[in-house]
Amino acid sequence: VPVADNTDTASVENLGPFGGNLWDVALSPDGSKLYTVAKDSPNGFYWSDDGGVTWNGLSGVDYGGGIGVEVDSSGNVYVTFSQGLYKSTDEGQTFTRILEDNGMALLVVGPTLMMSSTSTPGSFYTSMNAGASFESTTVSDSQEIWSMAATAGVVYVQTMDSDYVAHLYTTTTNGASWTELTITTMQDSSAGVYVCVDNTNPDTVGLAAGFSGEDNYVSTDGGSSWTATGTNSVTGFCTFDFARRLYMGEMYSDDLTNWNTLGGDDSETTALVGHFLLADPTNVNTIYADGMPGLSKSLDRGVTWEDINEVISGVTITDISQA
Repeated sequence: VPVADNTDTASVENLGPFGGNLWDVALSPDGSKLYTVAKDSPNGFYWSDDGGVTWNGLSGVDYGGGIGVEVDSSGNVYVTFSQGLYKSTDEGQTFTRILEDNGMALLVVGPTLMMSSTSTPGSFYTSMNAGASFESTTVSDSQEIWSMAATAGVVYVQTMDSDYVAHLYTTTTNGASWTELTITTMQDSSAGVYVCVDNTNPDTVGLAAGFSGEDNYVSTDGGSSWTATGTNSVTGFCTFDFARRLYMGEMYSDDLTNWNTLGGDDSETTALVGHFLLADPTNVNTIYADGMPGLSKSLDRGVTWEDINEVISGVTITDISQA
């Protein structure tokens, strides 16, 4: 729900600690700039020009915690903060609010920008002109949209009903009509259920069960039928890279049949229990993901990982005192 805008009077400086509750990551079109958002951080947006070795953050403003981040083909950066949807035309240096609403799901596919609505559950906004104007589309009046995936004229929207049971819808008519797909019952209150689609084949779809410990599923016929993967889910990510490898449930597959476990860092938790995994579209071997320690990076397609958290303050602090 939108809250009061205090960006003209707020002044916030991040003092640490570092690490934390990251919710999304994105790359510039050429892969040179890395962006991430931290949900429980003031001014929860950070960018890096060196692959995560060093980070920069906003100061002197307060847009609220970060929820989602996307970058379009022109390099415009879109961030869902708790105070609305914001756009930057200067690689994250400054932002302008383009919607007062916000949502769990934010997606950019080609020229299309999409964001789910918090104020109107079951609806999402679409812009074809880089956020200059929006149209609203309703999928379901009584369910909240948690994730979206789109490619080649097909959109998949995953929702949750009031009992936290997942539903999945699809359209090939730009939202003029929707078909609910039959899926195995998935119930998860942790905002972790996630849908993804192969960018080269809109009929190949993945559905991750979030942090529930239930199985994940794949479909090769546009959601008409589903196959259990045996990759019991403890993550919120479901991602195809440009070589068609599917990552989900702390595992990956190159053929949707045989599954292998992702490697970990020294703590054996990084990249295994997070909300997202991003494969660099310019280099298939480079992957970014979040885990309990925060943001991590792999240069060998997930075999080994290193933490790249420093100066990202995304830790939930519930109390503070001074002696």
